[in-house]
Amino acid sequence: MLSKKGTDVLLINYDGGLAEKTRREVMAWLISERIRFNSFFDFDEHLLSHLHVHSLPFSVRVRAKDKKILWMKMGELEWEDLDY
Repeated sequence: MLSKKGTDVLLINYDGGLAEKTRREVMAWLISERIRFNSFFDFDEHLLSHLHVHSLPFSVRVRAKDKKILWMKMGELEWEDLDY
């Protein structure tokens, strides 16, 4: 649904045990669930710190062409109701 509207989703994983084990487990889960999102691993929380994320869930909309942040929202979203 989102890709038809020109929107990509990036999952950001930041917690877990050993980084290499967590990467394998997350990627295996994505495959088993047939989820085709890209996943970024931020074990040192550099990105979360830069965006001042202190609780989850947290969503950021970024314009693809210039990577400008359009909005940031904390809390659950009604994905069907968002304006993409």
